[in-house]
Order: sequence, then structure tokens, then C-alpha cells
Amino acid sequence: MGFGTKGVLYRPIHSDPQPTIAFVDASGGKIVQSIAIADLAGIAANSRIDGVASDPDGRHVLITLASSQWVLWVLGQSPRLVPIDVKPWMTPYALSPGGKTALVMKNLSATGMICEHIGHGPQCPPPTPRSGAIAELYELPSGKLRWTLDGIAET
Repeated sequence: MGFGTKGVLYRPIHSDPQPTIAFVDASGGKIVQSIAIADLAGIAANSRIDGVASDPDGRHVLITLASSQWVLWVLGQSPRLVPIDVKPWMTPYALSPGGKTALVMKNLSATGMICEHIGHGPQCPPPTPRSGAIAELYELPSGKLRWTLDGIAET
């Protein structure tokens, strides 16, 4: 969970000089473990969280930051950077049970004109197919690429 990591969503808007991330026991109403983002080694204090995914037992969390960094946090340990070379902005990902791997979607799509407003027809050329990675599986915490699933996006 992030506290103070999305200052522009506050009403009234205000900044948080020390945004914090935490493991929270929601049923018990307790913060189990927390750390200020500024205290994470190698992370800028003003880094914004893009996404969070946990394994099914909630003891392993993978956090993506707008600074294109990936952070693995295991309950009871210190968070650490993971060298995954994927831009995390709008990138869906999931953790395996036990937090040993992360499946990262690559958002492969065809290129071309967007024609929602003018409809399909002669003024809207067909998209250009693109080939590449559809998904990749990374080992944690090493960030080593285990496998890639390639494909072709036609639409």
C-alpha cells in the first residue's frame, strides 16, 4: 500500500514530503512494516508509484515506479531494486505464488492511424502489423529473463 504517493489526488491538492509504502494488516487495522520511499537505496525521494502486485499470500510485493524502476519487497526484509529492463508505465504484471517470478505483459499492438472518430472506411488505412514480445517471465530477485512469448499484433 502507498501512503502519500499520489499527491495530486489529494483534495485539496498538497504535496507529501515523505511518501511511505507499507505492509498493512487490514483485518487487524495495523501497519506491519513501513518505509519512506526516500529511504529506499537508489530511489529518488519524489518517485511516484505506477503499480503494485503481490503474490497470493501477500508476503511478496513488486512495485513499479515512474522512474522506470522495479522494487521487490518481501515482508520482514528491506525492499530492493530488481533489474527488470521494461518501462513499467501502463505495463500489467503479476507475481507467482511465493514471489519467485514476475510475468510482465509487453503491450504489443499494431501501428497506424486511430480511427474511432471517423469510422473505418477509405479514409482509415488498415493498421500495420508488428511482431515482438507479448509477455516475458523474470526471475526474482535477480531480474533474469527466463522466457519470452513472441507473437504478431495485427489489429
